[in-house]
Amino acid sequence: MSKVSVCFICDDNYVIPTVVAITSIIYNKNIDDDYDFYLVTNSLSQEAIDIFKSLENETCKMTIIEANNSERFASLRKKDFPVTTTALFKFELPYLLPSNLEKILYLDGDIIVQNDLGALFNENIDGVYAGVVKDFRGLTLGGNFQERLKITHTAYFNSGVLLLNLKKLRDDSMSDLLLQYRICGINYYMDQDAFNVVFEEKVKYLSFYYNFQFSCWRFADEKTLADYYNIETVNNKYEWVKRAVVLHYSADKPWTYYDYYAADIWLYYYLLSPLKNKDLRRESLKEQPRTKKNPEKYLQTRLSSPNDYAFLKKEVLPDVSVVMPVYNAERSVHIALNSLKEQSFLNFEVICVDDGSSDKSLSILKEYAANDHRIHIIENKRNTGAGVSRNLAINHARGNYIVFLDSDDALTKNALEKFYLKGLETDADTIISKTFDSNHVYKSSLQAEYLPEAPYFNPDDIPNFIFNFTHGGPSGKCVKTSFIKEKNIKYLPLARSEDIFFVYSALLESNRIAVIEEPLYRVNTIINPNSLEHTKNKTPFIFWDAIITINDMLREKGVYEKYKRSIINSNVVRCLYNINMLKNSTGYNIMSVKKMFVESEIEEKIITELELYGHEKEYFFVPEYSKLIVFLEKTYEDYIFEYSTQKDIKIKDLENRLTNIKSESLRLKKELKDVKCGYSFRIGRIITWLPRKLMGRK
Repeated sequence: MSKVSVCFICDDNYVIPTVVAITSIIYNKNIDDDYDFYLVTNSLSQEAIDIFKSLENETCKMTIIEANNSERFASLRKKDFPVTTTALFKFELPYLLPSNLEKILYLDGDIIVQNDLGALFNENIDGVYAGVVKDFRGLTLGGNFQERLKITHTAYFNSGVLLLNLKKLRDDSMSDLLLQYRICGINYYMDQDAFNVVFEEKVKYLSFYYNFQFSCWRFADEKTLADYYNIETVNNKYEWVKRAVVLHYSADKPWTYYDYYAADIWLYYYLLSPLKNKDLRRESLKEQPRTKKNPEKYLQTRLSSPNDYAFLKKEVLPDVSVVMPVYNAERSVHIALNSLKEQSFLNFEVICVDDGSSDKSLSILKEYAANDHRIHIIENKRNTGAGVSRNLAINHARGNYIVFLDSDDALTKNALEKFYLKGLETDADTIISKTFDSNHVYKSSLQAEYLPEAPYFNPDDIPNFIFNFTHGGPSGKCVKTSFIKEKNIKYLPLARSEDIFFVYSALLESNRIAVIEEPLYRVNTIINPNSLEHTKNKTPFIFWDAIITINDMLREKGVYEKYKRSIINSNVVRCLYNINMLKNSTGYNIMSVKKMFVESEIEEKIITELELYGHEKEYFFVPEYSKLIVFLEKTYEDYIFEYSTQKDIKIKDLENRLTNIKSESLRLKKELKDVKCGYSFRIGRIITWLPRKLMGRK
């Protein structure tokens, strides 16, 4: 058993990253070693102090040290610089920390620790002021450090990780010298230049893995970094990220951007921290002007490799389960899986149900699963339908929440992060986001005008609109796993329209429903011949079976009258949607669809069940109502006549165009004749006779 002493400096601006950094240390430390944490603060709020104290356990002690009188640094503030003067307390650590401490490992808050710190802490630094890690950017940022600072040191080090020899610092009164240089010397950084100049290279250079600075890593090639830091070369420099003990986000911050390098690793530890129920809002670095010139320098665009997530132990339960039925999707399933491997959220599993595919879908799934232990495959020997496949996957789901993904669609990079954080924030049973395609966001996916202004709501809050604010498909839906199993919510075993029963049952039973007003689910608009949405003509009236099943369920629960207006308007939309989908199917048009509806006698059932003539027009608030009425009230003969009329109009139009073309042709012929008969044309022919003769032209 050994002891490690670690120090952070923190004000209220840096609580989130510092808590996450300490969480990563505790999570990865040797279980038997004792860690003493010293937190030097400046007017830290009591709420923040309580959060830090909550990290204490039998082997981890937290000591809060209030460093007052920070205003003496007021004149040293740097305008538009991301580091505050609180960092200058670093100079005074020898006197702020207990006098019996002879060594301390100082860490900036923008780090993640991936391994035990014992080996780093036990580095021998006798006779030097600190153990440090070189900063490659010192050679390039703002010019060469030797010229900029007017020194002859062999290297420039980063002050985000410092193994400080407190005894020697006290003996040599270095605190005063550091502050004096900061006041009078050349300083680009808040404290780093002062440390480099004043220490006069009386330091021990440590491995790059102890302060793995992303600001260096992202701007230099593999060979340059390997030579400078004397580390082994790799085929892919992301391998170094996995080997690093301390990841230092020394440029862009992962609590601000979800698509920065290793921002997914930071989020993983954030979700292990006491802050996980807080409202974390990260944006895309892609939108920043500086990234558009060199996106590869900033954005994590790579797909995950087999060993990326080795620290996600298989015995640790996933936070999210992604359920994906797959049937003959060899052309598109890689799009769905790649969107998952690019997620900013790490701790998830994917349950793929191959539903008796006859193409290469299963072999593609197996290839992905071999390279990512988060992907699991269930094989159906025969095709059972998407609903049955989803039910089977739900039974195997281990995550706290389930997100549904079709095999020809994709999720945005931050989709799972957004869903899960919203779940932690609201404890919602059901979470709904917007969906989109390459052209637009689907209005039907989330209609905020129907919703109350509240972080979450339940069916009783919007009884007239509970089935109208979102569509009945599983896209853009995230549902709590325990809720699904407790309420025994199932997809219907139908070939199509199996999803609406599940979604509406979830909405009806939810105590809390939360929404995310961002598009997180991307619909693939390239027609998949095997897609259920594009083969409705095989079972044209199965949507009606789903509608009747839902209505019967509401009646059995005794809530049909309560939600009647909402479900009727929803069913109006669903009826017209299926009519339009049938109309656009291969071999169909509006006449054949009308004939099919008449012969099946389903029209009378629709009118009766939806009470289309039993209410005032205002009762129906969806615009599809008037269109459905037109379809139902027109006879088959009306559509024949309309079709014939349209054909006649088209023929007449073509005839008119032909007449106009003939008239124009006659006009042009006459104009040509007039030109040829004109005086100027004849004179021109005479003048050009000899040249034309010589050239063999008439």
